[in-house]
Amino acid sequence: MGKSVYIVTFILLGVLISCENKKGLLPAKSAPLPVNACDSIKYMNGIKTIIDNACVSCHSGPFGSGGVDLTTYTNVKARATDGRLKDRITNSSNPMPPFGLMSSSKVDSVLCWIDKGGPL
Repeated sequence: MGKSVYIVTFILLGVLISCENKKGLLPAKSAPLPVNACDSIKYMNGIKTIIDNACVSCHSGPFGSGGVDLTTYTNVKARATDGRLKDRITNSSNPMPPFGLMSSSKVDSVLCWIDKGGPL
């Protein structure tokens, strides 16, 4: 038992280090989205890149952090539809990604996409 506790601790420590707070908790300043920008936001032309860059390093595969896999449109849309994606990317006290909130323009893009029903 003692050896397995050390192995599990080592694995968990590795996961935590790979997702540590490297950029601070405040989102980077960016210009607001243009007025009609929401009309053109789709998963394949923007949201996928945001998710891949900010989320997939921890949330992929069957052993994704918190049991969450965000590598497919279906999985991302399910998290958007149930409200958990919005809640996590806008939560400044417990931000996702854990290294700090995404820039406001990226958050705005994801929120627009969610409001539009998550088009592919």
